[in-house]
Amino acid sequence: MENKEKAAKVTKAVGMKMDDKGAWHESRMDFYGATEEEAEESYEKWQQDCYGYDTSLPLGDLVEKYIYEILINDRNIRYNTKAEYISAYKNYFREMPAARRPLKSIRAIDLQIQYNQMNCEGRYIRLANTLIGKLYAFLQLQMNIQDITKQVTVPQLVMKSGVDIEVWSDKELAVIKEALPTAPRIRFLIVLLMNTGCRISELLALKYSDIDVKTRTLTINKQLAKEKDLQDRSKGSWFELAPTKSQSSNRRIPLSDYVMEEFEIHKEWHRGQMERYRFETDYIFTSLHGNAIDKRTEIVTFKRFYKRIGVPYRSYHVYRHTFGTNLCRNNVPIQVASKLLGHSSINVTGKYYINVDDQQKIDAINKMTLS
Repeated sequence: MENKEKAAKVTKAVGMKMDDKGAWHESRMDFYGATEEEAEESYEKWQQDCYGYDTSLPLGDLVEKYIYEILINDRNIRYNTKAEYISAYKNYFREMPAARRPLKSIRAIDLQIQYNQMNCEGRYIRLANTLIGKLYAFLQLQMNIQDITKQVTVPQLVMKSGVDIEVWSDKELAVIKEALPTAPRIRFLIVLLMNTGCRISELLALKYSDIDVKTRTLTINKQLAKEKDLQDRSKGSWFELAPTKSQSSNRRIPLSDYVMEEFEIHKEWHRGQMERYRFETDYIFTSLHGNAIDKRTEIVTFKRFYKRIGVPYRSYHVYRHTFGTNLCRNNVPIQVASKLLGHSSINVTGKYYINVDDQQKIDAINKMTLS
């Protein structure tokens, strides 16, 4: 310490740190030498040796440097995934003791202990571990370092039992359908939610060209995402078209005569809205002034509609659960249901096929019984 006090010192920005409000600030580091020139050379050597990723720095500092310099700019990772990584790290791992230890001294057992002590859902632990693993993979491009994230045990996905899947009853769906003419702005949106099993973000991204009138099919290949600057949350947010949740989410869905009739009704109504409020758009669902619809604020409209017709409020996703469950009840093969729902595998679709009551099981056995 005495030598450093007598030596020349230069202070350099070596990365970024995230404060408690989610904003990024420069992280600075001191470099020393007998002269200021030697101190600059010390900094340059440090840069050449590790590109700024010095394993003697705390794990947390390196994770945040990786987030700011590499992850945020990675076009191969979807925006929502990046946001989930950052949120899981910031909210659950950043304050853990392991985040303050030098990366080079951390062992797999240290990470394991931290994960065992994290008071959160298992998915956040998995996200944090995956993010740290990405940092290790990046470091391995320039140095010989072992990825300890592959040695720890993190909570696995647990398949929910069928009774945990919330669905609309047939009676409730009938009431909703009967009342649709009184809700022109959300009428066709509900029709598609009921009859396609699509995610709300997929439907809000639809353009008129996505519905092929001749083949009576709906093409899903994008979703509407509300994004914000991951580097500075004070800059507000905006809507953008983004890729679907996964490659398997890109799909074509056949539409019934009923849905096609409702499509024509909506198109005529929407055309009238464009003329009245003087806007023009290719999007099927818009606000009164032609702007993208925020699925969160639109919840108010849905709640009012449900209250007026006397059915309980349920989230958009319950329509998807109901659609998947009804595919099962109508004996649609699980492989077909998986394609229609855009699931990554039939294992995901399996939760709907678990959601079968005792009478359905009896009916199935009776149908298979040879007399």
